[in-house]
Amino acid sequence: LTVFYPQALNSNLYKSSSLNNIIDGLSSLTDHFSDLSVSSEPRKSSKQPPPNYLCHLCFNKGHYIKDCPQARPKGEGLTPYQGKKRCFGEYKCPKCKRKWMSGNSWANMGQECIKCHINVYPQKQVNSKILIEYP
Repeated sequence: LTVFYPQALNSNLYKSSSLNNIIDGLSSLTDHFSDLSVSSEPRKSSKQPPPNYLCHLCFNKGHYIKDCPQARPKGEGLTPYQGKKRCFGEYKCPKCKRKWMSGNSWANMGQECIKCHINVYPQKQVNSKILIEYP
């Protein structure tokens, strides 16, 4: 998206070589472009779903899944898997960089590194039922 403000460049501020006028001109351009800046604040979704749309998380009408009040915030929980059963986990110790895999991985539980003796949370977790391979 390119927006050009020719009226700012054609102003008398740029016809003079005075340093103050150049600074004023740059300030004027800054004001024009400040409306285009990207805000770091999260925007609320302005688009409403169709009247018969059901949220795929809570199955209620009136919002999309990304705006669902029942959604778990990103980063909540210490592990990728949040189920109640055991799963398969891949671990990497941040201190000694040792890697290991375990079929005894649980949600929000770490395992002790056998070299450093520190608690390490899994980088990746997969439900154990998915890992069944056939020859």
